[in-house]
Parts: sequence; structure tokens; C-alpha cells
Amino acid sequence: MTLSLSLINAAKKIVVNSRERIPANKSNTEACRLVEVGAVSGNSILLSRSDLREIEKYFSSILGQNLLTFQQSSSNSRMDTARPGISEKSAKGGVFQQLISLAGNVNIPLKNQPDVPKEARYVASVELDDLDFPRFSRVLIIENGELMVRWKEAVLSLPDEWQSTVLVYRGHGKNQKCLRALIEYFDNNAVEVGFFYDYDPAGLDMVEQLSNAKHYWVVPAVNLELFQSINKLDAFWKQLEQLERLKSRNVSVSIREHLTIIEKNTLAITQEHLIKNQCPLVIERLIE
Repeated sequence: MTLSLSLINAAKKIVVNSRERIPANKSNTEACRLVEVGAVSGNSILLSRSDLREIEKYFSSILGQNLLTFQQSSSNSRMDTARPGISEKSAKGGVFQQLISLAGNVNIPLKNQPDVPKEARYVASVELDDLDFPRFSRVLIIENGELMVRWKEAVLSLPDEWQSTVLVYRGHGKNQKCLRALIEYFDNNAVEVGFFYDYDPAGLDMVEQLSNAKHYWVVPAVNLELFQSINKLDAFWKQLEQLERLKSRNVSVSIREHLTIIEKNTLAITQEHLIKNQCPLVIERLIE
């Protein structure tokens, strides 16, 4: 299927902005029609969080590359796959769901091909078997694809000792389902694994399900005044199910402490808002 650049850009903007109401213009309407999501209300289209995920998943599958990191080649309509460390399969459609997306200001170790150099300014998408796990030292798994676009800013926001990490996008579709296996590979090779997810009940819930006592996670230094200025209260109320589920579990001390802070102050803060507002970040162990 061929997608126009204007339609791709419209879909990307919809997902990046993550608004529940968007203008019902031609491009937005066509993007939502293709994915069969959204509800028209007057001159607007109403979207849920699951609708946004479906848009990202659909366009990423058609493009053969993550929609949020897709870049138009100047010579043709396919993504430029001549860069080091990017599989040629990523331009064939639908394969990205079986690839791992990584970025960082350190070399990304690969087998049977040159490493992705630390000087690179792009997000690399490679097959799981291409990763040279024993040569990794530290990885940080992130929740939102938009942060991969701004990976340099994200890395520099981390505590000094974690700025030499490789960011790994948790992915969507099949590669999200393989995330547990990926984490196990890192664990078996003594790689330090950290998580950076949204500071809300859903984010904590995902970290708790994926992590073990060996792992770390990134959390904001508590600043209630800043938190309230960037909080998405409506998102918090939509996550009460995850909140109650976490409260009933035997979770790590660190998760329990932050769950209490989040519940007491009804917080739901995205990674992007933490980075954009230069909120100091800290690393904590997920010890039981």
C-alpha cells in the first residue's frame, strides 16, 4: 500500500500530540478512516488512547518502520536503509514488529556487521539476533516512541552514571510481546537493565510486571509544585484499575513509595513532560 507523505505526517502528528480531540480536516479524517478509529463530533474527531496506539501500529506496519521515527528519503518514498546497523528488511513493510529500536551516545554492539557508532544521529532498527549481548553494559527500556525521536535530550536528562546507556524502545506488536525475552537475554549477560516509563499508575504497573530485583528504574525527583503544573489529571482517573491492582500486589519498596505519592497527589505525568520541563531524574533499585 502506498501512503502519501502528507498522510504519514498527519498520522505522526496525531500520535505525537496524543490529543483526545483533533480537527476533522482531510488528512486527519483519512488517517482515522484507514485505521477505522475515532468518532466524528462536529468539526472534530474524538480519539481514545487505544485509538492512538492503533494509528501508530497501523502506519508503522505499512511503512515497515516505526511511524514516530520514520524519515522520508530525499530520493524515494522508502525509508533510507543504507545507514549502518539498519536492517534492509525494514523497508519491506510490516517487519518492524520483529525488530528492536535502539539509540544512544555510545556504540551499539552488533554481531556480523559494524556497530552502530556513537556519533550516529538516528534510531537503529535491528533484528534480535544481530545484538551482541555480552558487549552491552547498560540499557534503558523506554515506554513512548516519541522519546526515541528526542533520544539525545532524554539521555542527557539522566543521572551522569546512566548517560552511557543504550535506549531501547519497548516497541509495539510482536516486538513488544518479545520484550520479556529481550530482558532475559540482557539479564543472562549481566547487562544492567533500567526502565523509564510514564509516572502514573499504568507506567508503574508495566514496570512492575516486567522487572525483577536486579533491575533499576528512572523516576522524577519529587517536586509537587512542578508535578501539578504538568499533571494530566484526566489520565490518572482512567488508570484506577492499574492503581488498585498494584496496591493489592507485593511490589518492591521503591514502587510502593512512588505509588503512594502518585495516589495521594492523583498524578499522571508523561516521560515527555518530565524531559521537556527539565525535571531532575533519579535512578532507584527495584529491590523487593
